[in-house]
Amino acid sequence: MRAIGALSSLRAKATVIASPIVSKSFHIEQLAIENASQMNCSISLRRRFCSVLLSGSIRGSPYEMQLNYQNNLHLEMPSMVGPRVAFSSEASIVENNSSDTETAKEVYEKMLKCVSEKRSAPPNAWLWSLVAKCGTDEDIKLLFDILERLRRFRLSNLRIPDNFNSALCRDVTKACVRVGAIEFGKKALWKHNLYGLSPDIGSAHSLLLHAQQHNDVKLMVEVMKLVKKNGLPLQPDTETAKEVYEKMLKCVSEKRSAPPNAWLWSLVAKCGTDEDIKLLFDILERLRRFRLSNLRIPDNFNSALCRDVTKACVRVGAIEFGKKALWKHNLYGLSPDIGSAHSLLLHAQQHNDVKLMVEVMKLVKKNGLPLQPGTADIVFSICYSADRWGLISKYGRRFVKSGVRLRQTSFDLWMEFAARIGDTESLWEIEKWRSESMKQHTLSTAFSCAKGLLLDHKPESAAAIIQAINQSTSDTKRTEFVVELQKLVSEWPLEVIKHKKEENKEAFVAALQNNISSLINALSSVGVATNLSMEDLTTKGVLS
Repeated sequence: MRAIGALSSLRAKATVIASPIVSKSFHIEQLAIENASQMNCSISLRRRFCSVLLSGSIRGSPYEMQLNYQNNLHLEMPSMVGPRVAFSSEASIVENNSSDTETAKEVYEKMLKCVSEKRSAPPNAWLWSLVAKCGTDEDIKLLFDILERLRRFRLSNLRIPDNFNSALCRDVTKACVRVGAIEFGKKALWKHNLYGLSPDIGSAHSLLLHAQQHNDVKLMVEVMKLVKKNGLPLQPDTETAKEVYEKMLKCVSEKRSAPPNAWLWSLVAKCGTDEDIKLLFDILERLRRFRLSNLRIPDNFNSALCRDVTKACVRVGAIEFGKKALWKHNLYGLSPDIGSAHSLLLHAQQHNDVKLMVEVMKLVKKNGLPLQPGTADIVFSICYSADRWGLISKYGRRFVKSGVRLRQTSFDLWMEFAARIGDTESLWEIEKWRSESMKQHTLSTAFSCAKGLLLDHKPESAAAIIQAINQSTSDTKRTEFVVELQKLVSEWPLEVIKHKKEENKEAFVAALQNNISSLINALSSVGVATNLSMEDLTTKGVLS
């Protein structure tokens, strides 16, 4: 009787939170031993408690798990928690201290240290971060290596035989396609694989879309064979978003139980109208209240769900709902991250919507979402296309101040913009930041510096930079070099003159004409072949 009483007590205490990856189940084991010890139970009985508690199976889903107890007793504890409580209790500390500049290899080494040395499960956020950071074949190899190690760790240490959920598999396959590691992508489609992945037809779609873009019939045939071998469903799902919503509503309101995780993901995927998005946000709010009042789970859903919800809002055009998802403290239990903001920023980029970009960046700042290099790429592109120098300067300094390691593409746009409007003071400040993080110039940044030197009346120095870049340019990029040189002489002067004030324009044009003439002569003297002359420029009306 005392043992049964202890088991009942444990059922009340063992609140286990599942995630797309795994929970820290050894906390339950420790809880069992402590309870047995308090009652002076025998060692065998203590072990029995542990085996009972750990005999259940944790489904690979963001919010559903079930512990199967003896005598057919079971406790369902659905929760879709954020990454902070998914892998370990220390996840929130680790996540807040992590740096956005970490490479995929650095994230892999942290995870490897957790699994191999500390014998503990790494934070869930690290795995999603590693997937997102993969940029080379070597990164993909590291990703699959840690997936295999995690699968073994979960099986041997946590007694969890189940695979990770299909959402992770879809993101892993997308990463493989993005990098070009197609063979690894095909490995992810095997139902019984070494990596604990749960393939679905969505994972196959990533490879099929790649085959479509490259007209690769061979890859398409290979993927379809894998789909057939591994029993991935091809049947169309005819259920509407409203029907899925009604099923979930019935579960929450009438049955007072959490609906299956797959239904929520299905609802997100099926959203095709503003009305569907309204239903989605309604059920999210109901689920948040249900989890809080019935399951005593105050934590938000994980950030992967928030990213998919934001993508659905963008797909439908429900931008206002998408912006609601970026609020850190919202009614819907969503956990926004910068990936959710990127979906809205990419929509703003596609539609040249500067106003939306500004609104999203305000929300990013208000809700403390960490900026990333990819954020700068999108924002700079929008500002450059809209000719908004003030905005690109404002956000550029914000990125630098936040410690974001800007990519070369961002520096290319930023420096080219500064040279185009003739702001040499800003140009040299940006060049200083660029040189601190990168050793070599690209063609774009080198020619931007050459333009800055021309504006500073140093044509010989500009010629020296162009000569250096000419010598280091490979044959494959020779055409790009010639195009940049022609643009410097034929297009750039017109752009920079356009941004000059009227009262100084005449003197500026005369000085620029002399500097370009000196540049052409200096290039000829050092052996850089050019087909340009001052007669060509005045004939084209550039400096006339």
